[in-house]
Amino acid sequence: MGESSHGATKSIYAADPDSNEFEIMWMLPREEWGAYEDAAPVDRLDLDAELARWPGVRTAGRITPEPADT
Repeated sequence: MGESSHGATKSIYAADPDSNEFEIMWMLPREEWGAYEDAAPVDRLDLDAELARWPGVRTAGRITPEPADT
């Protein structure tokens, strides 16, 4: 259905077969928020560029603690 960049977060919007709309959102690492710390613009998302820029980065590690090694 669509996609957008909100600065520190990126979103993809879709609908399931029953027409329930949903959003997949991911957050950049906190040290990358910069000017978007207190802002949430709605800009075009260049998904290919974002995937190339952030391969393998665990984006929620600073918000949700990582599990302790056992």
